[in-house]
Amino acid sequence: MKAAVISILALALAACATTTRPEDAAASEYTAERLPDGSIRIIVTGTAAAPRRSKDARIEFGAMLKDAASKECPSGYDLSQDPVPVVREDAGKLIATLGAVARCK
Repeated sequence: MKAAVISILALALAACATTTRPEDAAASEYTAERLPDGSIRIIVTGTAAAPRRSKDARIEFGAMLKDAASKECPSGYDLSQDPVPVVREDAGKLIATLGAVARCK
């Protein structure tokens, strides 16, 4: 199950331009940590209903990272993200976390 969840999230991550219906989207949040080199480490966490046979799980990491980076770097940014999210399932919810480093312009 965990391998299937990770592969589904990897596909969703690669397809950041896809849309999510509002009822499918759940809470998302982020943290930002200033690094010594001036960049900002951003960690986004999103939740969605756990995948079922008839319905994939999707968390829009790309949009979440861009939104967080634009809040932290209003003048623009370059963003490099981690390749794989950390995923867990809890009480029928999929909870996934992905990090990135933003370099403000």
